[in-house]
Amino acid sequence: LVPRQGWAQPPASAPSPRRHALLVGVSALKLQPAALWLQGPAHDVQALRALLPGLGVAPARTRVLADGLGPRAPSAPPTRAALLQALDALTAELAAGDEVLLYWSGHGVRSTPAAPSAPAGPDGLSTWLLAQDAARAPAGSPWPLAGALASAEVGGRIDAWLARGAQVCVVFDTCYAGGSTRAGGDPAQGLRWRGLRTEELASHASALPPTHPPALPTAGPPLRDTDCVALLACDSLQRTPEWRSPQGPVRGLFSAALCDALAQGRAGWDHAALVRATQARHAQLAASLKLPRSAWPVPQFSGALGRPLWLAPAAG
Repeated sequence: LVPRQGWAQPPASAPSPRRHALLVGVSALKLQPAALWLQGPAHDVQALRALLPGLGVAPARTRVLADGLGPRAPSAPPTRAALLQALDALTAELAAGDEVLLYWSGHGVRSTPAAPSAPAGPDGLSTWLLAQDAARAPAGSPWPLAGALASAEVGGRIDAWLARGAQVCVVFDTCYAGGSTRAGGDPAQGLRWRGLRTEELASHASALPPTHPPALPTAGPPLRDTDCVALLACDSLQRTPEWRSPQGPVRGLFSAALCDALAQGRAGWDHAALVRATQARHAQLAASLKLPRSAWPVPQFSGALGRPLWLAPAAG
């Protein structure tokens, strides 16, 4: 999902950037059995949203597409169409020097690529992020899923932001292991894995997009390798869980660790300091779930981690 590296803050002499956040949380898969739904994404989004003012992101530049937040926390429904519209609207709004946080909490699957030219992993499959209207496409369809965003679609939008001169951070608290199951762990803890197999999804003809594969953005100009940093819950073939902590609601393991680390942030922190704090907290939480060490997800971090963390106010 991540095309480039580095979440940057401009030098002190540069004009203050505008900071933008797009937060996505998909808990309820409306066309699927409730057994496949999640509980944590709504709480993950709420927790991160509460931290945004301390990261210099104004409410006016915060877009939220999530379900389950309640009437006191307005948001748009996270359908495929709404998500693509929000990604493209942000592209049109960005100017050189702006900074962007893209956060996604929900289910991921591994399935066939959206197009022959789309990138695939070592297993020949691509990552898809499930939107609220996710469904399996009927046999013979030119794509495997409806109501889902292919990795190339998300990555292409990130490339468009970078081409406009924006600095980008992406955070994904999802699974990418299409061959895994949701078994294992203690049901009493509310533990559920954030990943599904394509065949677990029900098919709904009413959810299908037009009769052609998703349009993939064309390649843009070469991009600098210090423009995007990635904070990922696990590697491309692992699972990551959500669970009900003793102190609160169901949360994603990675999101809880990241938010706890951000809350500890101090002046002078760079992203490497955030990574260290996140890793330490993630290990504490994973140990509390009493899972075998072999089942622990391994968070992945890449980019210019030596750059300053967003802790100072930004203009706009």
